[in-house]
Amino acid sequence: MSAAAPYSGPVIPDVSALDVTSVTSGTAATVTATGMGFTNVVIGVGGEEIGVTSKVMLTADDGTFVELIPSAISATSVEVTVPADLAPGNYDFRVVKADKTSNAVNLRVIPAMANQSITCRGTSVTIEGTGYSQHVDALNSGTGLSATDKTGAEVDCAVRTWTDTSISATCSVCPSSVTVNSIWGADNDRVRTLRPTRR
Repeated sequence: MSAAAPYSGPVIPDVSALDVTSVTSGTAATVTATGMGFTNVVIGVGGEEIGVTSKVMLTADDGTFVELIPSAISATSVEVTVPADLAPGNYDFRVVKADKTSNAVNLRVIPAMANQSITCRGTSVTIEGTGYSQHVDALNSGTGLSATDKTGAEVDCAVRTWTDTSISATCSVCPSSVTVNSIWGADNDRVRTLRPTRR
């Protein structure tokens, strides 16, 4: 049992750290916060002990918020499940106990990185998907394309444009498969070859 506090109210919770700083949208994830004052006991007017516990509030940049009920909690630790349908973005993670609110710690929900289609016409490759973020055109940046032909040989491809949902590239030949390497992960898919456009 936590140390008793005066009837004036529970102590203010304080979050020192989260076990993860980011989770991926589309997948439910467990997040554990450590700190102090997440639970305690107050003394009622009749001398009875009253347990006070906390919930977690996630507040988006636009002010909207989600309330999460802990799956496990102690005075120094609270565990919640971030829902899979939470929109990508930055959230202030706060522990709320009665009328007391903790400091905010940032939790980032990143978009799921996935290819939806890859097509090639001539030497032009177009990739559509989600979560590509940005392309860092530098050696060993971890972002870029790798491609192979049907024999498994490497195909040279140069990125022309790169957005969060679309990538265009010029390749030496139409590849058989392409792997997109983004800051959020990698995904490989086969390429659908389109007929040349008639003039």
